[in-house]
Amino acid sequence: MDGIGPKKAIQVRYRLGISGNIKIKELTKYQIDKIEQMIGQDHVVHWELKRGERADIERFISISCYRGIRHQDGLPLRVPRTQSALTLLKPKLNLSPESDSPNSTQYTTSVMNSKLIYTATILVALNFLISPAVYNLHAPPSIPGSHDDLHSAKIVGVTGALGPESIAFDSDGRGPYAGVADGRILRWEGDGRGWSEFAVTTSQRKECIRPFAPEMEHVCGRPLGLRFHKKTGELYIADAYLGLKVVGPDGGLATDLVSEVEGQPLRFTNDMDIDEDKDVIYFTDTSMSFQRRQFMSSILSGDKTGRLLKYNISNKEVTILLEGLAFANGVALSKDRSFVLVAETTTCRILRLWLHGPNVGKVDVFAELPGFPDNVRRNPKGEFWVALHSKKGPLSHFAVSNTWVGKTLLKLPFSFKQLHSLLVGGKAHATAIKLSEDGAVLEVLEDCEGKNLKFISEVEEKDGKLWIGSVLMPFIGIYNLQ
Repeated sequence: MDGIGPKKAIQVRYRLGISGNIKIKELTKYQIDKIEQMIGQDHVVHWELKRGERADIERFISISCYRGIRHQDGLPLRVPRTQSALTLLKPKLNLSPESDSPNSTQYTTSVMNSKLIYTATILVALNFLISPAVYNLHAPPSIPGSHDDLHSAKIVGVTGALGPESIAFDSDGRGPYAGVADGRILRWEGDGRGWSEFAVTTSQRKECIRPFAPEMEHVCGRPLGLRFHKKTGELYIADAYLGLKVVGPDGGLATDLVSEVEGQPLRFTNDMDIDEDKDVIYFTDTSMSFQRRQFMSSILSGDKTGRLLKYNISNKEVTILLEGLAFANGVALSKDRSFVLVAETTTCRILRLWLHGPNVGKVDVFAELPGFPDNVRRNPKGEFWVALHSKKGPLSHFAVSNTWVGKTLLKLPFSFKQLHSLLVGGKAHATAIKLSEDGAVLEVLEDCEGKNLKFISEVEEKDGKLWIGSVLMPFIGIYNLQ
């Protein structure tokens, strides 16, 4: 059976208490049903496995990574390190019956790609991965005046789940609510009861059984930004794959609001904020080219197809406010609703779009940041907390500032973990920055060594505490400000 080898077969047999000496024809109907049930729940087999493999290959080709190029050229992915194997590295030649010379365009392109890949591999591998001196160049920089206090935060695990990216509290103060990687929105019921399931963004959840399965996100959904409408009690959800959604105060299955704009599907819905007085939602579409699970490609390729949009709840109209953004991310309205902020993750800055007043319609830079911003949240005083996914070191700055470097890195045989390590400086850490209403830095809190918190995605201030989410970790943090 495709997907079930000897090792997994033995595991299934042991879990069901079936003897290894029994023959297939001697199995009872009950035993066969239990085997089928366990395989269906815990393993990907047959056509599902093949479909997943095909989807992975298409994704590799679409992002022009090393494996995608090898698939596209019909070349082996892994070549033995022998002299005779060098023939496998040569590009295929298109020889016509009339001539024994190769098609010049195809040959030149293949040779250039091969030279670029292998030359860059040698340079990067030797000068970055091996040399200890280069490691110091991409270590996370220190921020003057920061307080290394976030390691004292209390950790609340999200049992059986991963990646509570955004945090929200309802109008009655219940929560926090958090969206996790398997497509659910959970609600914290307190230390005694833990987490309960509050809502889902799709009914197609038969295969949504693993805490983290990026290849299934387009099926299971991936809720990112969460916001409650304080007047109606409804929870609005920015699902990375399924668009803008809403669910009632009692939870359940969320309903669709926006899944496409101007005939084009939303590829990476990310965050939002709500103007309850005008019944308007401001939300981001991070990229028109990449999906959430391709976020590393979006950043390193220099993609600038992100957008800030406005959705009118009353008449259901969608308006594009800003285009050409480099990884449009967190969204936050000012306390007086005169402007809206949007984080540009790739450029490490916060942009401000004026909605009212003498500067209406104008865009300016609200803040330049020392790292890659994720969500932005306003506190009761009108100040803004910005969560940095990570600080930006010299090497990551070089990679995102020169698109040819980022695109070359994507073509090299680096894993996601290796590319992510390069981007974050090779070291897990957490950084939260508080900005004034004018964009001045008021406070910087860090867990410099990543002892408790790391790769944070949102900081929500409530009742003298900071509630901290992470798109990658299986927990939230609670930091006491007093």
